[in-house]
Formats: sequence, structure tokens, C-alpha cells
Amino acid sequence: MCPRQRMSRPIGFMEFDLFKKIIDETAIVPIDNITLHHFGDPLLHPKVVDMIEYAKNAGVRHVNLSTNAVALTPDKAERLLDSRLDLIIFSVDGTKQIYEQVRVGAKWETVTNNIRNFLEMKSVGKPDVWLQIIDMPSVDVEDAVSFWRSIENIDEIQVKKFETWGHQVQGINDIKSKQQISPRQACPILLTSMVICWDGVCVPCCRDYDAKIDLGNVKEENVIAIFNGFKYANFRRKHEEGNFDNPLCRNCVEWAEALGMDTNFTS
Repeated sequence: MCPRQRMSRPIGFMEFDLFKKIIDETAIVPIDNITLHHFGDPLLHPKVVDMIEYAKNAGVRHVNLSTNAVALTPDKAERLLDSRLDLIIFSVDGTKQIYEQVRVGAKWETVTNNIRNFLEMKSVGKPDVWLQIIDMPSVDVEDAVSFWRSIENIDEIQVKKFETWGHQVQGINDIKSKQQISPRQACPILLTSMVICWDGVCVPCCRDYDAKIDLGNVKEENVIAIFNGFKYANFRRKHEEGNFDNPLCRNCVEWAEALGMDTNFTS
């Protein structure tokens, strides 16, 4: 369901100074939402709470993160609850043995205990807590939803559509795929959001897991200048002209979901 193990690009943590540079350079525009995760669990980052606080102090309206909760120790839970985090999403697919088959290496009892402990420690107010389940063939979604509905203090339970990652990975397509939608339209993500990898490389969207399309590096350039610069503008222009011939966009159907369209799975 996720191409994380297929990544060939280097793995690392974003340096705190680079994060501060990004936030400082976006202070001239109203940043509505930042999410502190991208192909790595944010709770592993030693400075994640400092990043939350720095962003909130700079005026970012919503600071969110998604975690598998494996590393959600009582100490990290306390620090997150003391921060001004706006939303935390717990990504937990299936229950019991099915969960452990899907989330290889994770233990159902450990994860559920971590989440229960966090919810017991949380009082009213922020962060909002969402529980997210990916709808895939091996997961009994109804059973999973029923389990989490029995637990208090979860604000929302989301069933997320299975992701094709732009139809880039045959193994994922073999699990579940989506039919192409015509006529193809320009992707709205290019106008509304920006994905910055840990090393500063900017990519068109989160589905570019291997950073195949480099639109600039915030270590070398101003963030706003990159977003409004030639590479981004040229990429958007190609979309507007109906040219989707690149490794990321060529077979993607997730653009339709970003526009609010329904996508159907192939049999």
C-alpha cells in the first residue's frame, strides 16, 4: 500500500535550522496548514515538538501530523499535548492479526495502548484526534471502525481510499487499482500546496516518493521564490496544456480526487 521500501533517495531528518528558514520565509503570506510528515514517522524526529512550537509562534494557523503511533511513548505523548499541535492523525489499518500483517513490524497491543494512553492524558481542546483507516482488500473496515468507535475522545474516524501513488508501482496496482478518468484535467495540488523533502528538495506532490521531479531546493533558494518560480510555473503550464507526460503524472488518477471527483477501482 506504500512505496516506502522502494525509495532509492537518501533517508534523513530535516535540520531544525532549515525548518526555521522555511517558516520564516513563508511568514509574508498567510500559511493555513502545514503537515509534519512525508515518508517517515514524525515522532522519530528529535525536534518535532520544537518544530510545532516554532510554526505556531510564526502564525501558522494549523499544524498537523500523522503517525502510526508505534513511537508514541508516554513522554512523547505528554510533550505533544503540551505543544500547540492542532491535529494528530493516527493511521491504523485493520485490527489484531490483520493489522500486524499490514503494518509489518508493528504490534497491535502496543499501538492501541499508546493511543489509549494519549487519549486518557488529553483533556478538552487541541489537538483534534482523527483515526484513519485505509480501505484495502485485506482490511475489514467495518470491524476496524466499530473497534475505534468504542473508544472515547476520538474526534473523527476516517476511511481513506486506497492510494495508487500515481500508478507508479505495479505491486500496489496489483493489490488495488483505479480506472483512468477522462477528460484529464490539470491537478489543483500544484496551485494549493508544496511538498518539501527532508533535504530541502521540493516536489510536485507527496506521490513523488523518490523525488523524481525536482522543482528547487529551499536550502539554496527562497521558498516563495521557488513556488512562484520558473520550474513550478513551467510544470503548471504543461498541466494546463494537457501535457502530463512525466513519471509522476502520466498515469495518475489522484488528481481527480483532489478535485472532489469519485474514482472507481478496477476489478
